Amino acid sequence: MENQWNGKNALVTGAGNKIGRAAARMLASLGARVAVTAPVVEEAREVVAEIRGAGGEAIALPADPTDIDQIRRMVRSATETFGSIDLLINNAEGCFHADGTGRAFPESEPAQWAPLLESLLRGIIATIRYVLPQMIERRTGRIVNLVSVAGVAGLQGAPVRSAVESGIIGLTRSLAMDYGAYNICVNSIASGAIRMKSDPESTIGGSVFGRSGTPEEVANLVCFLCSAEAGYITGQNYIIDGGCILGPKEE
Repeated sequence: MENQWNGKNALVTGAGNKIGRAAARMLASLGARVAVTAPVVEEAREVVAEIRGAGGEAIALPADPTDIDQIRRMVRSATETFGSIDLLINNAEGCFHADGTGRAFPESEPAQWAPLLESLLRGIIATIRYVLPQMIERRTGRIVNLVSVAGVAGLQGAPVRSAVESGIIGLTRSLAMDYGAYNICVNSIASGAIRMKSDPESTIGGSVFGRSGTPEEVANLVCFLCSAEAGYITGQNYIIDGGCILGPKEE
């Protein structure tokens, strides 16, 4: 039986982050070729070394999410190297744990919101903008946007981040409606508290399982949404938070 991942090319942004790293590694382990990007290119190179060490194929690309010209060059480089970008995973989750201003919202200034607005919302919009034309031309593609549950339920102390991530979910749904006719599936995943195996255990957020999630648990869903089996799923936002969003547990 032919491996459906053979010949598939993925672009994973924010791959220095734990979820982005797990998604890149898992896609490569299935047989996809992966272009790995991160604002700090050394982090992308570390992921590429891990993938190549396991027998996969990957390249590292610099990608400052606030630099539109660099995003354009990133997409061009990935396309020239692999021939196409079939799978796009935009990893916004985990980039910021708060609004980054260090101030209460009424005391914040518009200039302090810029990193969130530019690196998350504007950066993701630009990446999709430059990848989408080739997916339209080939009449196929998968886009998965990774955010956090702040985009669904809000996050105390982070109204700007919550607004930005809600915007990414709205972007996901709008693109799904506009480009489904080209067999392009666009979905998003909103994750709760996620930890690396080396991190101290945490139950932040009230998981019904009494633990945090792992990057691999999110990456499994990323890979499913990129697979042929998910060809009739689009415009959806999947929550992976161990039931935290259901509300506080009774003791």
